[in-house]
Amino acid sequence: MSIDHGMSIDEVERLAASLREVATRLRTMRQSLQSNVSRAPWSGPTATRFKSEWWPRHRALMDRIRTDLEGFATCASNNAADQRATSESSFAALGTGSAQAVAMESRLLANRHRVEGERERLRTKLSGKQGARLLLDHPGEYESELRRFELYERVLRENRQILFFDPQGDGEIAVAAGDVRTAKHLAVTVPGISNKLDNYWTLLDDADRLRTSAGEDTAVVAWLGYDTPIDAGGAVLQDLNPFDGSNSGIRQITTDAYAKNAAPLLAGFVNQLHGTNPDASISVFGHSYGSVVTSMAAQQGLKADNVVFLGSPGMGGATSVADFKLNQGARVYAAVPRGVEYAGLSVGGDYVDNLASNLRGMHSLGVSPYDPAFGAVRLDIGSSALAFTHDKYYAAGSQSLSQMTAVMLGNGPDAGARGGW
Repeated sequence: MSIDHGMSIDEVERLAASLREVATRLRTMRQSLQSNVSRAPWSGPTATRFKSEWWPRHRALMDRIRTDLEGFATCASNNAADQRATSESSFAALGTGSAQAVAMESRLLANRHRVEGERERLRTKLSGKQGARLLLDHPGEYESELRRFELYERVLRENRQILFFDPQGDGEIAVAAGDVRTAKHLAVTVPGISNKLDNYWTLLDDADRLRTSAGEDTAVVAWLGYDTPIDAGGAVLQDLNPFDGSNSGIRQITTDAYAKNAAPLLAGFVNQLHGTNPDASISVFGHSYGSVVTSMAAQQGLKADNVVFLGSPGMGGATSVADFKLNQGARVYAAVPRGVEYAGLSVGGDYVDNLASNLRGMHSLGVSPYDPAFGAVRLDIGSSALAFTHDKYYAAGSQSLSQMTAVMLGNGPDAGARGGW
């Protein structure tokens, strides 16, 4: 979140309080109406239509408005907290990080409240006759909402740190495995195409495996802070649609447009994370299209000690590691499974790397980090005869997870490992 240094902190905080008050009144009004509708001795065709169609539809609208008001209140509170932290120079002079800690506590609490609100909205939407009707008429929407509900239940049950949350559209969220305030080593994972709130649990599982491998004094944040491109299969199907001549599907996954929008968001997030826990090392792991995002963020300025590219299709404008603005002494790594020799041919590896190499020059994702001339340190994660290893980098017990853990803990290979792809 950007910080407006010209704003009145007190006024923004009053606005946040006002928004929450309105949201609370709306919740009370909705509960009162629900009670009256349920108890009203009203019958007949009009009553049936009101109770079965009009009221459920408008009740859902009231829930959505309340949730949005709570979300705007959260954003206003976070912005005010960030500005107050920046303004309190006495804390900065002490070097204690107290102001940043206060801002972080405020943000975590506000985000938790908003997730709780969304969970309750979905609980109502998916329950009883309303849920049964949704399942019957719109099974895809029901499944999507159910996955979100289960995610919110998990995050709240496990008392996770929620660093930001926006349920609009495909949704954006960042949840930590571990405590980002006290960890000695921090990591941020950046996903690629086809990721959204509906399948965020897979990213959270990846973060959990990395943190389990790295140890208790670490924290890993699964960052889903941007609108990711459509998946490859969906892109092809979209382009085969006879009613859509835009070819926009393939264009989504072969252009850096999404990465350009996401890069400043990632940079801002990582840099604020550094401000919250300045003594911790920070490693950023960009996977697939997420490596393009990570590269473009590193070109803008990223307070990271390690950057790792996994199954990357390109570097989005960077021609070498010299184009990156990282912490002093930072290292840049690149990892991809090699293919194996079979009957004189190389088979397997990572199909995204193979496809990107074959189509280089036909897309705008840039040069490969696996080119020795790029200057990245090679992470040797072995070879694979299987082409579909693209989503296996965080697999438990894998060589790639072991190497990523070593990098996160400051034990990655040195510059002598460059080249040899």
